[in-house]
This record gives sequence, structure tokens and C-alpha cells, in this order.
Amino acid sequence: LQATDIFVMPSLTETMSLSTIEAMACGCSVVATKVGAIPEYIKQGENGLFFPKRNHVILYEQLLKLAENDSLRKELSKKAITTARTFDFASTVEKLTNLFFKALD
Repeated sequence: LQATDIFVMPSLTETMSLSTIEAMACGCSVVATKVGAIPEYIKQGENGLFFPKRNHVILYEQLLKLAENDSLRKELSKKAITTARTFDFASTVEKLTNLFFKALD
């Protein structure tokens, strides 16, 4: 992933998508479908791009946009790294612990 500039997650269904977060952590610009929890951490045009499920035309357009625009690709990459850092082990454990205790109330 560290040798890759662009990562595509074309899932039709997904949960959290660890592979997408790993790609973001490696500085890849991400193009993904809005499935599972992906829209909770990817913000269109801010730290990644979306395309509709099964729509290869929009996927192609998003990939072409990134291939032709170095500054956009680098900006998405930089913000993707920042986003991925919020998924460190300690904060994830804290979030899960809070969620479990909230469910007990």
C-alpha cells in the first residue's frame, strides 16, 4: 500500500473496512462506495472520494480526476493519514468501552 497512490474500495456491502483505513494510513487517496461505516470516516472531497455502487463510469471519472490532479491527490492523502490516526488502538478501546457501558445503562 505504501507504494500505491490511489486505493479503490468497490464493496457492495461492508462493515468498518479495515483495508480502507489501512490504505488511508499509508497515504493512499481513497475512492470508495458509501457502504457500511465508510461514510462515517470518509468525507467526500475532504479525505476521499465516493462513487455509487456498480457505477464504473463515476469510478472512472473519480480515478481520472485523481490521476490528473496531483494537488488534489496529495491533499486527500494528507487528510486521509490524519483520519486514519484517529483509529489507534487506545482510542478504539476507549470508544468500545464507552459504547458497552452505555448499553448497560
